[in-house]
Amino acid sequence: MHQFVRVAVAAAALLAVLGRPAPAAAETAEQCLAAMNQYRTAAGLNRASATSIPALGKAAAAHAAYRVKVDTATVDYLALLGLPDLGLFGPDQTAHLESPKLRDLGFTGVNPWDRTKAAKLADGTWRYQYEDVTTATGITAANLKGVRSWIDAPYHRLPLLDANTRHIGCAVDQRGSYSAQVLEMAATWKDTTKRITLYPAPGQKAVPVSFNRCQEHPTPFGGACAAASPTQQVGYVVTVQADGYYAMKVQGIAFSKGSARAPVDIHRAVRYRTQKTTVPASAVDTSLPANAAMLAAKSPLAAATTYNVRISGYVQAAKGGKWVQFKTGSGRSPPPDPRRRTRPVTRAAAFALGLNRALEGPDLRGRRAP
Repeated sequence: MHQFVRVAVAAAALLAVLGRPAPAAAETAEQCLAAMNQYRTAAGLNRASATSIPALGKAAAAHAAYRVKVDTATVDYLALLGLPDLGLFGPDQTAHLESPKLRDLGFTGVNPWDRTKAAKLADGTWRYQYEDVTTATGITAANLKGVRSWIDAPYHRLPLLDANTRHIGCAVDQRGSYSAQVLEMAATWKDTTKRITLYPAPGQKAVPVSFNRCQEHPTPFGGACAAASPTQQVGYVVTVQADGYYAMKVQGIAFSKGSARAPVDIHRAVRYRTQKTTVPASAVDTSLPANAAMLAAKSPLAAATTYNVRISGYVQAAKGGKWVQFKTGSGRSPPPDPRRRTRPVTRAAAFALGLNRALEGPDLRGRRAP
């Protein structure tokens, strides 16, 4: 049976599409919430709620239903409505868009924020929103596991592990052999946490050893992959995000192996650098939000091994505001579990920083409230 999964994340300044192999375990809407909260808890974040903003669940269900109908619509049906067939998502350029002419197939809004508004999410009650979408051929809705796919892919991971996206709605739908999973996320004006979030988290175990960078678009660490080379493995990606802050400038990033802290050759990606930085200009990645950075070893990680990461730089609470220095702390992760020979123990050092709790600036990653 042919199996193919597509994943996408929507935000005003962050748009990505990911393809990955078939997931291995079931994930209903309820399991989607549980899985997301499992990752958030591991990262030291508060749990998200699927009931605090009911409109998110309604919008997610409506868009999942739309996707399975539109993506399987025939070229002749679209032509009758004067719509082109652009490929994977029918007349829609991305999985996040809907076409107004397709009301019979469930159109509720062109953009994610249009659809949450149609589901009765009132203007002025939310600060920013995100949407993740997974679509698959040959995998039933009961077997979609979008959260794991999104967590593994660094651009997709960032909104799921944002300390302030504490309100979500998740839904799955299926039409024949075609399935879709949609996750809507939002932060309200009451969600004002400021913190540095590193993932994998300090002392975390059972971390995957690698990530195929070609699975995500835009493609991290080096640009798009050639069609002849669809698999290019790097070490499992480490992300750092300054949630609640306007921006982050990185001064240095280092990655080392074991208690001897042997240096590891890595890819770096940052949005902004300090003037006196060890991060090369080639590492600047405009696909990243203003308050995030990431790194990955240039080769898959070794199993049952401790890794150490150290990142330093400055965070800014509001545009034009004071820059506050941060840097990683020290310490050791728990010893590796010898029974898990296929996965490493990744050490992600804790952050020690002074927090500027002045006026909060806008978050540039998500769709801001009108």
